[in-house]
Amino acid sequence: MKQRLRKSIKIFERRVGFTFIELTTAIAIIGIISAAGASLMLFLAQNSIFIPNKLNVEMLGHDLLEIMIEGYQQAKGLRFSTAVATAANNNIKFQNADGKTVEFFWDSGNKKIYISINNGARAVIPYYLPDGIYIEQKDSNPIFTYYDVNEFATSNPTAVRRVKIEFRVRSGSGNYQDWQSQLDFASSITVRRFQ
Repeated sequence: MKQRLRKSIKIFERRVGFTFIELTTAIAIIGIISAAGASLMLFLAQNSIFIPNKLNVEMLGHDLLEIMIEGYQQAKGLRFSTAVATAANNNIKFQNADGKTVEFFWDSGNKKIYISINNGARAVIPYYLPDGIYIEQKDSNPIFTYYDVNEFATSNPTAVRRVKIEFRVRSGSGNYQDWQSQLDFASSITVRRFQ
């Protein structure tokens, strides 16, 4: 028994290292696991930056639509409009139910939307719009499109019965590969005529 044990110990002592095949197999397995882990880590890192950017873009777009449709503390929005004074592709000027004149204006150079109340100074909406986030036309469509009572497009302010709002909010380049985001927003408002 002792002799057998000594013999097996001697065999073990002679085979201290790994064979070339065992070594290359182990390196290949570690390489495959590392490559999968690296791509997973890149995906998780990209999404940890992309998802907050996308949520910021989404929140900003919804807030912008809400301000234009519902209004905010200083003035009511398009839902409360009684008459349209200006009907252009980049701006709309209207009278709301409180008797205030409200204008929404899209600046194509700065890619921001401004509000003016009673012909006062223009202010960016939403007020917290950060640098690097842009509001632009969706597929070269105008921000504001106007329709008459028969649902034909019109530019006559007195004939406007419905206003379609369409825009894109983009952070940076808007590409997922650049860890940026862009979303399209659209809504429509009926202009009520009170006689």
